[in-house]
Amino acid sequence: MALKSLGNEGLFLFSSLDTNNDLYISPEEFKPIAEKLTGITPISALEEEEEVLDPNGEMLSLVAKFQPLLMETMTKSKDGFLGISHEALSGLRNWTVPASPMSMMLAQQFKTFLPSKNKLELGDPWWIIPSELNIFTGYLPNNRFYPPAPKGKEIIVHKLLSMFHPRPFVKTRFAPQGAVACIQAVAEFYYKIAFRIHAEFQLNEPPDFPFWFSPAQFTGYIILSKDSSHVREFKLAVPNNRGKVPMEQTELKGPGKATEGQGKWQ
Repeated sequence: MALKSLGNEGLFLFSSLDTNNDLYISPEEFKPIAEKLTGITPISALEEEEEVLDPNGEMLSLVAKFQPLLMETMTKSKDGFLGISHEALSGLRNWTVPASPMSMMLAQQFKTFLPSKNKLELGDPWWIIPSELNIFTGYLPNNRFYPPAPKGKEIIVHKLLSMFHPRPFVKTRFAPQGAVACIQAVAEFYYKIAFRIHAEFQLNEPPDFPFWFSPAQFTGYIILSKDSSHVREFKLAVPNNRGKVPMEQTELKGPGKATEGQGKWQ
């Protein structure tokens, strides 16, 4: 029915804006068109406020660990690593340990994961970091080395991912983009919140060409007091329910030229 009413191009435009697939364009989803037509970009919710943290609040100790990429699993690329110089892979080969195996953070920083007042039902999802990709924005450029400074709710996600590598991009070049969450369980003083994050890392620095490392997703959960003063449990990982982790790499050979590969990160 929708295809008959809108046609292929109209349905594609509608689908690119209908981010929750409810066949209804909300004011929030209409924003890209409004901004395009008016030329006015309102202040992002991510930038509206920077909360002052209590330095005497509870501190949380986090540990990061991973096993390096198994090079022999790079079998799903069209041509593997053929034609790619050893120097171009230096960022990947040298990434064998987390950038920060341990980090201390204030429990209050995890307030980002708390739901808004209209998202208190079990399983009702909300955006932590909204996707900004749509038919108007296109994709973000490949030819970048250093991520932009994180703002608002991006900050805690950037801090967490920086424990693995110093150059995480919390907004991926391609869809899916952003971070979402939902309440899994509720107790008198706590929420258990499940989340999913799409992010990627830039492994190379000049003079090499960019080399992108893009895990399929990061998922996890947090058990957090409703006032964000205490974190009881926190876990973030790339799912490995099959024993191995799907991911992609994109290596730029020069302007407009790229090679993609797939492999396993355990």
